[in-house]
Amino acid sequence: LIEAIARLRRAGLPARGLLIGDGPTRGVVEARARSLGVEREVTVTGFREDVRPYLAACDVVCLCSLTTEALSLAAIEAMAMAKPLVHSQVGGATELIEPGRNGMLFPPGDTGALVECLSQLKDPDIRLAMGRSGRAKAEAAFDEGAMIDRYEQLLLGVCGASGGEGNALASRGQHAGAVGRSAGDRPGVSSAVQRPVALLLGPRREALSGVSTHLNLLLASRLAEEFTLIHFEVGSEGRSEGALQRAVRLIVSPFRLGVAVLAHRAAIVHLNTGLTLRSYWRDLVYTVVARLCGARVLHQIHGGAIPQEFCRGYRLPMAFVRATLRLADAVVAMSRSECEAFRRFVGSTPVFTYPNAVDCAPYAALARHGSSAQEPLRLLYIGRLVREKGLHELLEALSLAALQGIPTALTIAGAGPEEAALRETAAARGVGRVHFVGPLRGADKMSALERADVFVLPSYAEGLPYALLESMAAGVPVIATRVGAIPELVEDGINGVLVEPRSAVGLAGAIGRLARDRAALSRMSAAARATIAARYSVERLAADLCRLYALLSARAASRRIARA
Repeated sequence: LIEAIARLRRAGLPARGLLIGDGPTRGVVEARARSLGVEREVTVTGFREDVRPYLAACDVVCLCSLTTEALSLAAIEAMAMAKPLVHSQVGGATELIEPGRNGMLFPPGDTGALVECLSQLKDPDIRLAMGRSGRAKAEAAFDEGAMIDRYEQLLLGVCGASGGEGNALASRGQHAGAVGRSAGDRPGVSSAVQRPVALLLGPRREALSGVSTHLNLLLASRLAEEFTLIHFEVGSEGRSEGALQRAVRLIVSPFRLGVAVLAHRAAIVHLNTGLTLRSYWRDLVYTVVARLCGARVLHQIHGGAIPQEFCRGYRLPMAFVRATLRLADAVVAMSRSECEAFRRFVGSTPVFTYPNAVDCAPYAALARHGSSAQEPLRLLYIGRLVREKGLHELLEALSLAALQGIPTALTIAGAGPEEAALRETAAARGVGRVHFVGPLRGADKMSALERADVFVLPSYAEGLPYALLESMAAGVPVIATRVGAIPELVEDGINGVLVEPRSAVGLAGAIGRLARDRAALSRMSAAARATIAARYSVERLAADLCRLYALLSARAASRRIARA
């Protein structure tokens, strides 16, 4: 495959390769790319839990096995995502692929034939037609429900042939089928099957915070159809309380959690948290209580430091934090870099990468009406008004842009302790068109996104903020800092612009660049929407969590059975 990419590029076709997977010959593969001069065109990602975002980014999927394969799951996944297949002529591929209809076949090891196949697929119309045909075949032949039905009929046939217990076993088999899919999806299956219970720990749902947005999305998603989700309120966000009230809440809350786990027979306690000093000690208590009550614990990290930075390199704290983080049954991170950091730190505890997500539908419905080059560039910020969000640098950047003759209009939506200081900074720097509109929700927020040319997030540190996902889903290009998981979402010059944190000069340069090139804004708008739809939809997040919840709830059930 790498040699084929090199030949295609020599022939003038701009081919690039994304190799998803890992193995003992990875170093040999990367060395081969360097020897052929295509190391920049070939990316080896390593093992990935979820390949769908990578499949979505590709035009063609190649499987170049030299030896026999039965029927590759990767091939079926590619067909289901409407990607044309180029497959070596081995094993089950000859039954799966109809050459020229849903893909191409070539003799194993024949690089020239592979190059010829890929050359024929340079036409996007041919790829589109083959992809549609492949998806139709995947839906007809490899549907999950149909597969379950076939296995069920096979098992019932075997049980019936053994005689005697056939009717009883048939009844049990039908009941068990409801576990694989929701009971309402299957005719004749009782809806009385009890769904596993998961307690979602997080702030008030009405609070203006990313974690509250996350909770609300999950509670309205497919996850809530497969599992019984119960919100358990923790944290101070959205509360108005004095010091005494807060102290009482912190003391009582772990006991309340224990009662909730036992009363609801919760299989999972899902902690939505960040690795900060205050959150760490609070969540350690919750984790211990949940484990003592027999629940499985899932830590989903929404920001804060990575463990190595959190412990500041001290050995004793590192050993203690590592031991306590291992009390969780699984950890979910928002970015690949964060995931790798947690994997290196906790070792045996499973760590997954599940980025935040949004419901794309309401944002896709928003119209985009960009301003003309003669109008001020309309900038929008949505979030808390605190110093670490970089808003003082943003106001300085607007002052620098004005000196270059670039008119701007900034809307700041949110509340926080820095509001007065920000108003003073705007006045001192002579930045006129700055409007503080307070927190925005619902239709007001949608209207602000519809009017904005650019969303600006100049934070010093972030995880994967919902405000950024929502703005891109609405087709608003972004200027954001290279922190947290943002560089995995924002591709510089494609769907937004990346700058260094704390750099007013960098922000001013990005603002000037977009103000002078409104056509680029239009292209970035379409790319931003496409990025969110392909990789950050709530359907993807709910499916990921459904699989993880199913694993954890099965372990919790086996633990209870063992105790009984």
